Amino acid sequence: MIILHALTLVAVVLYSHGGLCVLWLLCWLGSAGWAWYGYTHLKVRAIVIDAQGQAWLRRQGQRRLIKAELHHHSLARASLLSLRWQTEHGTISQLLLSDMVDKPAWRCLQVWVRWCQPTPRSAGQLMGK
Repeated sequence: MIILHALTLVAVVLYSHGGLCVLWLLCWLGSAGWAWYGYTHLKVRAIVIDAQGQAWLRRQGQRRLIKAELHHHSLARASLLSLRWQTEHGTISQLLLSDMVDKPAWRCLQVWVRWCQPTPRSAGQLMGK
């Protein structure tokens, strides 16, 4: 993220002039701010699966776990998990590669994603209504 934004900033400064440069710099600032916010606030730090098969997430900067349900658009492959979590606060997208965690944890998460999730519930039950 940092390298791509740095290269983009260099390209904007070198290859645009006047009002167009200002416009591109404003766009760059918006993009860099949004990327930084996503990196620091939306990151999932831990996935916990309890004994009942329910998933709980701990997000960046938070101590408490939040209840999450895996969305049906999630994708599980041998070395890639593309997960969409539905929580009471909204949807969280997460991309995991097999080398991001140790092998036993990767295998357990893959098995849970493919076969061990609790039965689907309505959004009202997820939200506690």
